[in-house]
Amino acid sequence: MKRRWSLPARALLGLLVSAGILGLTEGGLRLAGVQPPYQADLDTWRMAPNRDHESIATREGARFTFSTNADGLRTSASREKTEGVRRVMLMGDSTVFGWGVDDTATLASGLQRELDDQYGYLGEVEVIDGGQPGYSTAQVSWFFDQIARFYQPDLVVVFIPGHDGNLGVISDWELLEGGQTWTASTRVFLAQRSRIYQLLRLVAYPRAQQEVLSPIESDNEHRVPRTSTSERAMALDRMRDQLAAWGGQLVVGMLPWYEDLTGGSLTERQDAPDILACTEQLGVRLLDLRTCCRNRPDFLLPTDTGHYSETGNLAVGALMAPTVVDELFLRRISEGKRGD
Repeated sequence: MKRRWSLPARALLGLLVSAGILGLTEGGLRLAGVQPPYQADLDTWRMAPNRDHESIATREGARFTFSTNADGLRTSASREKTEGVRRVMLMGDSTVFGWGVDDTATLASGLQRELDDQYGYLGEVEVIDGGQPGYSTAQVSWFFDQIARFYQPDLVVVFIPGHDGNLGVISDWELLEGGQTWTASTRVFLAQRSRIYQLLRLVAYPRAQQEVLSPIESDNEHRVPRTSTSERAMALDRMRDQLAAWGGQLVVGMLPWYEDLTGGSLTERQDAPDILACTEQLGVRLLDLRTCCRNRPDFLLPTDTGHYSETGNLAVGALMAPTVVDELFLRRISEGKRGD
């Protein structure tokens, strides 16, 4: 008499066969050179350390030189802090880094000059350029935890990157912390490890390998912002708590974009209301420079209107000084008097 398999046994056999087929397919795609859709490694996504006036060419054909210290920061400062000298660190993306201009023409340079020239009588301040090209707010938080906190800055100004709204298969926060729900965790797992998942994406969405900039959608494929509104709040909250450990302060900033400087409509800061709400929720100061400089197209690089010229960097950097001075000196003095 022919033996009949039970329903559970048949189900288990089916699962084993399916798993074997999927494993063979995954292995075949690996041999064929197909890569998972997401392979970012944040540990190598930062400027190389110990560069000395290294020349770099931009995609637009311009060339500039930059220098970095042992941690890949565009500064000559070391981790060791000089007693009696207050430290300010500017953090954000390539605009804060000073993409397209030499070391003496960055936002940090403009702020340092203004503090030295106009407010030097209050005490010495050291400005550190903590910008990293391409970063989102989640990556800024990661970089602060990994590198910047060892500089023990008295004040950190985080200029919220426009990269937050770029769309991807997983968010930068999910890469660092994992998915917040089981569906998100499954998506993150597949995006980082599955070549079958990538093959299905390429078949279903012809633009699956293209970068998607918010608010443009891509063939209705589900993508998420590199840093969502809630993830931004978590990232900034973590930085605020870390700074509090040594009495440091956090300020959140917004820099002027093309539209703000020229009156054009090339770019818009659609996340501005969310950023404002975030600062109110966290109880941190907002440094909003978007309306600082109307009708100043000379503040932008002629071949790259997404970044500032030397003139723009030095001028916008100088405009940060009153807020920095207020946070470093005046507010603390007034709080000390109230404490007496």
